[in-house]
Amino acid sequence: QEAEERLALEQKAKDDDAAKEAKMKARQEEEEASRVAKIKAEEEQRAAQAQAKVEADQKELEEKAAKKEEEARIARIEVEERAAKEAEDAKLKLEAEQQQQQQQRLEQE
Repeated sequence: QEAEERLALEQKAKDDDAAKEAKMKARQEEEEASRVAKIKAEEEQRAAQAQAKVEADQKELEEKAAKKEEEARIARIEVEERAAKEAEDAKLKLEAEQQQQQQQRLEQE
């Protein structure tokens, strides 16, 4: 009887130790899984932030390019308008000079 009780107690102690060991191992695995999930989430967040920065930089570059294109278009228009005005001024000046020369000829005759 006593030997059976001792064997039963020893078996219970072994079972308790095995249960504690299993719980500890499960807790360690859970902590490891949590750590891995946290690292993965951080990496995903960094990747998302990097992607957002790339997209923001791209948008900024596109906006700058569009602004430069608009500035170039305006400059072209201004040059064309200035050239047209200069041509018109030259034409008017030439006409005025021709009229003056004609007037002088008429006065001389």
